Amino acid sequence: MPKLSMSEVIALWQWKGLPLTKLLELAEEFEKNMRINFISSIAPNVLLVGGTFVFGWGLVTSIIIQQTTSVIAMYNSIRPLLQNNEENNFNSSPLEQSPLKKEDLNDSRPQLAL
Repeated sequence: MPKLSMSEVIALWQWKGLPLTKLLELAEEFEKNMRINFISSIAPNVLLVGGTFVFGWGLVTSIIIQQTTSVIAMYNSIRPLLQNNEENNFNSSPLEQSPLKKEDLNDSRPQLAL
């Protein structure tokens, strides 16, 4: 898949007739989800290190906590996909619903006039 610059993404988005505010909303949702992913990956490890030194947790306790929090982190990473499918009643895949199609990303995309 070709890499697009931010200006090309915005031009392609507007070329498809979609409002720029929707693109900004998607960016904000993505940033929020990435922040939650970061916290859900760091917090359990800090807890495990602290628990090992303070409470003397062993290997089994650490593995159980790590595996439990891994499930929570994996759910958070697929949560946007699940929300998208709930909104669309599982009628089609998220790729079919995307405003950006594969054929739009070839070399015939609109050029920006600078």
